[in-house]
Amino acid sequence: MRGRGPLVAETERMMREAGLVDIALEPKLEYVQAMACMQHPFYETIVAHLPEGTTPVDYITSLDISARKPS
Repeated sequence: MRGRGPLVAETERMMREAGLVDIALEPKLEYVQAMACMQHPFYETIVAHLPEGTTPVDYITSLDISARKPS
């Protein structure tokens, strides 16, 4: 696989460095699990590149992200 997105901790760090406060990062595991149920082609491509015994949920997450800029 080519690259990777930022880790959840890196995302939070970048948000704090940008001066945001009240940061909330809520994982949405159901997003990746839904791709498996639908046999989504993107999901199948990911699975083909993973170590045996692992699934995309072990590596990928979708997040609901919220924060605010202090006044």
